[in-house]
Amino acid sequence: MTLRPGEHPDELISASLTNDLTDAERQDLARHLATCEHCRETLAAFGASRRLVSGLRQYDPPRDLAARVGAGIETARSPLGWLRRPSAWLAGSAALATVAAGILAVVVLSNLSNDEVGQASPSAGTASASVSSEPTASLEPSVPPSEQPTPLPIPSVDPTAFGAFEYTLRNQDAELRVNAQLESRPIGIRRYGLPVNAALSPDGDWVAFQVRGEASDLVDTYAYRISDQTVVTLAEGSLDSPFSRLAWSPDGGLLAFTVISQDDAADVWIFSPKAESPGAQQVTGSGVSYAASFYGGTDGEEWLWVSNAAEGSPTTYRIAIPDGGWQSDPVDPAQVALRTDAGTFLPMHAPTGVDQQAPTAVWRGEMARDASGWHFVRNGMLYLVAPGTDGEFALATGGTPAFETLQVPSDGRAFSSARFAWAPDGDGFAVWSAVWDADQQPPGFPDEGRVYFGHALQGVLIGPAQALDQEDTAGGRVINVALAGGQYLALTVQTAAGSESGAYGPTAELRIVTRNTGDQADRVEVVSSDGTWIGPAFYPAELDGGE
Repeated sequence: MTLRPGEHPDELISASLTNDLTDAERQDLARHLATCEHCRETLAAFGASRRLVSGLRQYDPPRDLAARVGAGIETARSPLGWLRRPSAWLAGSAALATVAAGILAVVVLSNLSNDEVGQASPSAGTASASVSSEPTASLEPSVPPSEQPTPLPIPSVDPTAFGAFEYTLRNQDAELRVNAQLESRPIGIRRYGLPVNAALSPDGDWVAFQVRGEASDLVDTYAYRISDQTVVTLAEGSLDSPFSRLAWSPDGGLLAFTVISQDDAADVWIFSPKAESPGAQQVTGSGVSYAASFYGGTDGEEWLWVSNAAEGSPTTYRIAIPDGGWQSDPVDPAQVALRTDAGTFLPMHAPTGVDQQAPTAVWRGEMARDASGWHFVRNGMLYLVAPGTDGEFALATGGTPAFETLQVPSDGRAFSSARFAWAPDGDGFAVWSAVWDADQQPPGFPDEGRVYFGHALQGVLIGPAQALDQEDTAGGRVINVALAGGQYLALTVQTAAGSESGAYGPTAELRIVTRNTGDQADRVEVVSSDGTWIGPAFYPAELDGGE
């Protein structure tokens, strides 16, 4: 077809979505798209809507939808945008039209090679995790200026409230994207893998994340600056652990994380994004140290809890980390401790500015190490400890078991490990992948495959009734849980392992859960796309509006 000046080839754009173009038409469309931003956006919108809608589950609208939407608008308490407007997840053509009209996506006209976005970093095949004191990836933006992104939302979820990762692998061609601040951008990293963990800095500028190899199960750790797409490689080839955390300091000036080498030596590292040359520095050299969380500090330094695993009783130390990062040689934290709490492991403080109210979760029990790494072998239990009047925590003796109904048998068999996350409000908390070694109490509780959700400040700890509905996690394995506050959780659920040939990779859904109690089922909105891994989600440390 011949285009008049100012005319846009809408028919060619539509036909391109179903591959109904001749070679000549395809060339005409490509030439036009190269010079017309309007048509690139149009193609992106239709293509993204078609791709996303094709993978969505369809739900009938709940009978009380109008009342719930009205209540949500009246109270304005939800940290997630879909409760502030009519849901876009309605069955039927009207709903599909609404979704399609609201979707804008990036059109990637050419694939980026790894060499274009990062420099080579050490191989994972070494005997220990490869971690450099300098960033091994380029500090230049990972997306060429010519590729200006347009918004790619997650359907019926307000993307200003949170972000999420998206990973695809088709015929050995991998792409990792991050959706945040109304934009979707590709991230260039040297070795692609499945996103399994993410944490947004309190200032909202950096997101730390980890990817896991599909074959090796080794974990690589990165930091990504949203404002200019800077990517910093923090660690490669680390072993995973349920006790590994990505912990930001309250001002976002420091990130603490644990690197576990392939010979099982665990040490704490620090990333200083505000340094002149952002990079990672090794803090401990004990081989048994795990980064817990930041709590307290003075001018010029932040205080970090570091825990040493040990055959028998673990120990937690509070150490000072300068705001500019760690400049000394690696140390045994016992040598520089400001405070020592024997018999405790991995204190996890809620990421909130209300320090005088927010509790801390801490492990207590006896530990051992085997082929699977460090874990608890006797009396392993997770406790919630409230701060005293002086703001300090009785980590070794205070608190209440998070699983308040469980009784440890006389032989000491209890929890071996579990994964844990706080909500930004310091109240909600989630536990998943909980490995309980004793008989279940009652049968079926606790269940390693379920997600448990409690409210610390409200005194709602975990019993059998605090498990999310079985349907919330059915058909997959929970990889990650992110919490927004109130009654909202974002679950990354792996739904398929991928093909052995590499024609397509593992897939995951992002399931946004509105937790309901009693006989009312949880509300679940599923974000999925054919052949795509979506998740994990990440939320800000403090939600707008005090939610």
